[in-house]
Parts: sequence; structure tokens; C-alpha cells
Amino acid sequence: MSLAEEQEAAVLAARNGQFALALVELDRLRTEFPDNHSLLIDQTLVLSWAKKDAEVVANAHLIDQMKDATQVLAAIAKSYRNLQQFETGIEWYRMLQNREAATLDATLGLAMTLADAGRFAEANAELATLARGERESLPALRTQAYVFQLEGRDVECLPLYDAMLALRPGDRQTLRQKAFLLRDMRLPELALELAESYPALLSDEEIEHLQADVIALSIRSAARTYSPQGTEWQSSVQILARLDEHIADTPSGTAPYRRLRGDRLVALVDIGLMQEAIAEFQALSAEPTPMTRLERYSAAKAYLATGKPERARQLLLGCLQEAPNHYDCRVEYFYALLELRKFEEAQLEADAMVAAQPVINPETLKPNPKYLDARLRAVLARSYADRLDEAQEELEGITAAIPNNPSARAELASTYLWRGWPDRALSEFQQALTVYPQHVGARTGWTTTQLARQQYRQAGAEISQLQQQFPHSKPVQQLTRRWALHQKSTLVLDASLGDSTGSTFGSEQYTVQGWWYSPPVNDWYRIYLRSYDGFAELPEGNSHRSRAAAGIDYRRGDWRARSEISDERWGGDAGMSLEVNWRMSDLWSLAAVADVNSYDTPLRAYQNGVKSNQLQMRAGYAPNELFALGTSISYASFDDGNRRSNVSLYGQKRLINLPEFKLDATGSLFASQSTLTNASYFNPRADQSAVLGADMRWTRYFAEERRFYLRVFPQFGSYAQQSFASNPVWRLDLEVGVDFGRRMSLQLGVQRARHAYDGLIEYSDFLHLGIEARL
Repeated sequence: MSLAEEQEAAVLAARNGQFALALVELDRLRTEFPDNHSLLIDQTLVLSWAKKDAEVVANAHLIDQMKDATQVLAAIAKSYRNLQQFETGIEWYRMLQNREAATLDATLGLAMTLADAGRFAEANAELATLARGERESLPALRTQAYVFQLEGRDVECLPLYDAMLALRPGDRQTLRQKAFLLRDMRLPELALELAESYPALLSDEEIEHLQADVIALSIRSAARTYSPQGTEWQSSVQILARLDEHIADTPSGTAPYRRLRGDRLVALVDIGLMQEAIAEFQALSAEPTPMTRLERYSAAKAYLATGKPERARQLLLGCLQEAPNHYDCRVEYFYALLELRKFEEAQLEADAMVAAQPVINPETLKPNPKYLDARLRAVLARSYADRLDEAQEELEGITAAIPNNPSARAELASTYLWRGWPDRALSEFQQALTVYPQHVGARTGWTTTQLARQQYRQAGAEISQLQQQFPHSKPVQQLTRRWALHQKSTLVLDASLGDSTGSTFGSEQYTVQGWWYSPPVNDWYRIYLRSYDGFAELPEGNSHRSRAAAGIDYRRGDWRARSEISDERWGGDAGMSLEVNWRMSDLWSLAAVADVNSYDTPLRAYQNGVKSNQLQMRAGYAPNELFALGTSISYASFDDGNRRSNVSLYGQKRLINLPEFKLDATGSLFASQSTLTNASYFNPRADQSAVLGADMRWTRYFAEERRFYLRVFPQFGSYAQQSFASNPVWRLDLEVGVDFGRRMSLQLGVQRARHAYDGLIEYSDFLHLGIEARL
């Protein structure tokens, strides 16, 4: 048999599917006739038919691009594409086009390879160069659909598949592609209808997957559709029960069973059953089948919602390694960083999200909602880092440009609230709710603002509705817990114990006070009981004062007032107290206090049978969280004939405002006058003081809403008393505290101070204890 006959027989065997036999013969012939170029061409083509792409491209350098058959150039270009060496494949398709510019297959191959490389605009441009007849052919329509689907333009693919089916009705390849497209578009019901119209179009397993998709999507739809009656939760539970029935009917250990379990995990998260979702995730993690990215992403959301941000962060990092630009994963990763108080990293992530999003959607030529969403995340990162002034400026710019965006309005309102402006916050929340009445963030923010404004009846009614409509929303759950604590009674304990090198106020001293406030009565009132014990060791005899009191505390809107009746615990003169606080606006506040038989009467005066009545007026100005001024004027009338009046001015300016460290510069001025010269207690005829301080606080959060802080507060100044020389004075406070959420807080502090009394210097040391608990 001649060489030509042997070569033809080998190619014929390959055409009959006997690739191994054909390649063995062609290898032998090439070994015997290494200079025969036609053998190289046939071998390369058969390798392409056998899908041995690596061996095809190994022959590429031996091919004459200008002379050899275009068929072999197309085979090499396709192999490079199959090997995902897209740039090289594009070069070979370009060579093929240069050889035969009008070849349809070359243009289609080039378009698909450009799409594989993510160069969608170029791919579409290549297809646009085709003549109308070619552009409407079945291969060209199929290629255009391929490009659109890779580009994410699924909706535009549907008419292309319909056009293909018009050219070739009943084509199974096209029908299957259309069915899978409908599934990817989250329209599994339509995919099932198509499969029912063409029996055996899909396998039983593929149909089971579509049926599971229908159930899973039904759950997600119910979870994300809210009504005032909150009926969606009941609907979601019913649909989840259907999914559980479907799982029960599916043999365990099969691929459909595993996929249904994954769908259940995703559905549980969408509904908000986070603990159950975590249990499902842990069970699936123990199985050999790898978790999908969607399952890990959903589990991360569950961990984040249940206060486990580090576990969520680890899962999300894995998801982002697979899909670095997945927007939803980046959003949840951002929130995990916030919960971990990694504010700098969160800010960088948010800024990167903004940079990655175009302002205008290139497909719709409309504003890109993800761009605004990313900007709001960047603003939120600044807010959490206590850069509220920057957040406010950014949000005011956004709302000025997009006044009807409820999310931007709600974020601006929250910023106003954090800056201490509940009235401005309420106005913004109301505007957001006018645009979108069911906006969860705006509704919870509005309710939180009403709590800050002491509008408890309105807040309670709204919380009840939110609980019914959004029972698994984390902000709603947090608000519900806060409201439950508000409904409890409160115990407050304040105690101090100390000694002094002098005896002006007692060489040994202690004060113990306690308050118990009842749960709210008729929303606005609380009944309270008070206990007071004060002791001072004095040269003329120890002084011990014990009082018990009962009162009513009133809080409503801009007003807070209390009225109290007290008496000596072991018998004595009764006392009364009335205090009224008025929040005039977000910036200004006024207060007035009137005491009969005041607690502030010095224990030395009490030991000598002297009592006092006092009046006090206070005014405060706080334009934001960074600055505050206040003044106080008081007048005391002692029953020994003494009249004392004083005035004070104080101020505070934030110098360093970091999330975990804050430094405030403080200052105060004080002056007093008294009418009695020789009182039995310390009573300067006139005195003045000027003091500057640096209030430093370090804060560390060790769990959600739980924190530990350390406070160091040194103060230095000068004290001048009439008839005596001025003296330097100072005071150093060290305090540690733990806040156990809103339920309980504990403070423990020590104080060392230098005082000047009647020209003599005294040093004092005190220990302070404070406890507040909801019972």
C-alpha cells in the first residue's frame, strides 16, 4: 500500500471515530516521512477531532499560516480557546480572517473567544460586521446568544432562542439552552412548562432540580415581600414546609437531595431563621460534597446576624477569592469588618466598592443603583469610625442630588441622631417614610428617634407592628430588646468612700445612695424609691445622715421632671425636691431644681443642726457631639442665716475622636459668695476657681453592645479664697467600666485630689462605685 493510500485510510478511520487507531498510524507515517507536510496537517486535524487540544497547539509552530489550509488554522484557534489561552486564540482567528475575510465560521469563532476573554464590546462589534443574512442564520444567532449570556444580558437572549426555533422548530439543543436560560433567569416555572411541552427534553434529575428551584424561589419571594399584616411570614413557613416534604421524598445521598438541602439553607437565611440555617450549614459541612459559594455566602450572613462576625468574615473571604467582584459578598464582608470594629479596613473596602461601580449603568444608560449603595456603605464606615461630620456632609450632598431616595434619607437621619439632633433626625426619617412607608431601616430609625425624644407611646405602638411584620430583621430584634429593657424596673447604686489629710469635710467619709425606679406607668411615669446615707468623721463628733425618699419621675417629649418627698430615716425634718428639665431644641436645654432640706447640705452643717434649701438654674448648649457649653446658677438659704450664691461655667471640646480613643479638653470657671462670716462649716466669704482638664477614654468592645473602658481625667487649676492667697489645685480620676449591653453597667474609680481650704492644703483619696441594672 502506498503512502497516500495509508494516509487516506488513517484519515477515514478518524472520520469513523477511530481516533486512537488513526493517530497511531499517522504517528508512524510521520516518523517514516518526517518531511511530508500533508501528514502534519492531517495529524493536527485528527488531534483536533479527538479533542487533544494540547497536542494540537504543540504543532502550531510548524504550520504555515499563509499557505496551509484554513481548516487547520481554525482547528488550532479553537484548541487555544479550549485551553483558555484566549489572547493567542484571538490572534489565530485574526489570521484566519485575514486569509478569508468573509468566512462566517472565523468571525463566529473570534466573537466567542473575545467573549470568553471578557472583551464583550469587541465580540458584539465583530458580529455586527456580518451581513444581515449571515447575522440571522442559526450559527450566528447561537453565537450572539452565547456572547449575551456571558455578558449577563440574559433577557436579550430569549428572543434569540425564539428566532433560532423559528428557523429550526423543535431543535433539541436550542430548546435545552432556552430551558437552562430560563432557570438562570430565576424563572424555573417557565423552564418546567417548556420541558413538559417536549417530553424527554430534560432528564429526571434536571426536572427535580427545577422543581426544587420553584420551591426555593417561592420562599425567597415570600421572605422579601412585606405587608402590614405580616402574612408573608406565615406564607414562608408554609413554603418551607413544602421544601421539607420534597426533601423527605428524595433519596438521601443523591445529588438532588444534596442540592435541596443547600436550597433549604439559602431559604432559611432569606426568611431570617439564622440559628436553624447555621445548624443546616454545619450539618452540610460534615458531608463530603463541597459547599457551593451561594451556600457559604448564605451561612456567612447567618453568622453575621447572630453576632459571629469573625466566622462570617472567614467564609466571605473564601467566596471573594472565587469571585472577587461579587457585589453582595463584598457588602456582607464590609459589614463583617464593621462588626469586628476594623474600621480602616471597612473604609478601604467601601471605597473600593465605590470605585468599582460605574455611576451610569452602561446597559440601561440609567443611574447605577449599586453605585449609590456603595457610596452609602462608605458613609456608614465613616459614621462607625465616629467621623460623623464627614458622613453628614457626604449624605447632605447625596440627598440634595437625589432627594427622593429613602435609603440616603434614612442614613442622613441616623447621622443626625448620632450627632445629638433627634428633631432633625425625625424630620428626615419622616421624609424617607413618605417616599417608601415600608422601608425597614427608616421605620426602625424613626422608632429609635422617638425613644430618644421620650415619645414612648408612639414608639411602643410602632415596635409592636415591626415585630409582626419583620420578626427576623436584626434591627427590629435589637429595637425589640431595647424596648423590653425599657419596660423593666431600674436599680441605680452610687457609692464613694474616702479619707482626707484634713477635716474640712471629714477625715473619713462615705456616701451611699440608691434608687429603684418602677417599670413605666401609663408610658410616661415611673415611681421611684431613694435611699441616702452620708458619713463624715469630724473633730467635734461624727456626722451621719440617713434619708429615705419616694417620688415620681415623668418623661415625655422635651420634658423630664421629678418630684420627691424625703425624710430622715430615723425621724427628723421632712424634705422636698422638684426638678424640671426642658430640651428646648436639638442644641439648647434648660433645667431648674428646687430642694427643701437639701441633700447638698454639708454634713458638718447638719452635725451642727443647720439645714439648707436650694434653688438652681442650668443651661446647656451642645451644637454636636464634639463641643458643649453649660452654665449653672444656684442659691442656697441656710437656717443659720447664711445665704450662698454661686455661678459656674464649663465647656468641653473634642480634640481626638477615634473609635477606641477620645480626648476632650475641658474647662470650668466657678465663683461663689456667702453672707455669713463665721459659719460652723466651710463657708468662704467669696472664692473663685479656674480649672483645665484632659478627659481621656479608651474603649474596647468584647461582644455586641458590650464594652470595657478606661478613663483617665487629670485636672489642674487655681483656687482663690477671699483673705487667703491663691493656691494651685489638681485632681486625678481613674475609672474603669464595663457595659453589659443596655442591661447592666458597672463603674469603679479612684480619685486623688489637692484642695485648698482657708489657706491650708488638704489631700484626699476616694474610691467610687457605680452600678445600674435593669431588673
